[in-house]
Amino acid sequence: MLFTDGSSNPRSISPTEPISRWEKAALSLVLLAALGMRFWGLSENGFGNAYYAAAARSMLMSWHNFFFVSFDPAGYVSVDKPPLALWIQVGCAKLFGYSGEHLIWPQALEGVSSVFLLYGLVRRYFGAGAAVLAALSMALEPVCVAADRYNNVDSCLVLVLLLSSWAFSLAVEKGRRGWLLAAMAGIGLGFNTKMMAAFILLPVFIFLYLFCPPISWRKRFADLAVGGLILMLVALSWPLAVDGTPAESRPYVRSEERRVGKECRSRW
Repeated sequence: MLFTDGSSNPRSISPTEPISRWEKAALSLVLLAALGMRFWGLSENGFGNAYYAAAARSMLMSWHNFFFVSFDPAGYVSVDKPPLALWIQVGCAKLFGYSGEHLIWPQALEGVSSVFLLYGLVRRYFGAGAAVLAALSMALEPVCVAADRYNNVDSCLVLVLLLSSWAFSLAVEKGRRGWLLAAMAGIGLGFNTKMMAAFILLPVFIFLYLFCPPISWRKRFADLAVGGLILMLVALSWPLAVDGTPAESRPYVRSEERRVGKECRSRW
């Protein structure tokens, strides 16, 4: 939880506070370690998750397949996740060519970015030593490295939630509605990455914004109400666009990979 002083304003380290030489050196080593752990021998992972790799190949074939995250070239059925992470993968494949390595590059870069963001977040409230240690833990944590060297959507989700947390920390410090709306929009993007998994931060966000920012109770409730509206608009934008498209003009929407396979096999 955020530390507070007598005036109930969150206490954080000034962003203009100089970074010492040892901290720069330590952070550089941590980021180099994160890069090495995520990119070294990345081509050995092949296409990673073949299910999402096949979907990315189909999405490259047309804007229709791209928007609806179609699993197959004919646009018959969608994949089991919302589109944001897969859109990024397809964008990388479009720029550099379709290959397993290029599909995994975005997750590796997202992982390194998350390490840096975690460092910045921790440093604001707990100082340089704790920040470097937190970043090092994330850079070397086996489960984080494994996720970032694969083409699942988890790396994108973690990055989006860390960005949301950064915006939210500024919202609580300053009592600024704009930062809160940015944080809620980030949660909405997270929903379009891995659905309800993104909402894990919502209870904490709501609790802290109710009790910590240096603003009146009326403004806190008003800000949260507007934030909830922004969250719904961003989170439901793609699902409503899909749902509003006639069934014959879009892929068949299914949320479980196994059921898709069974249904396709039964129809053939």
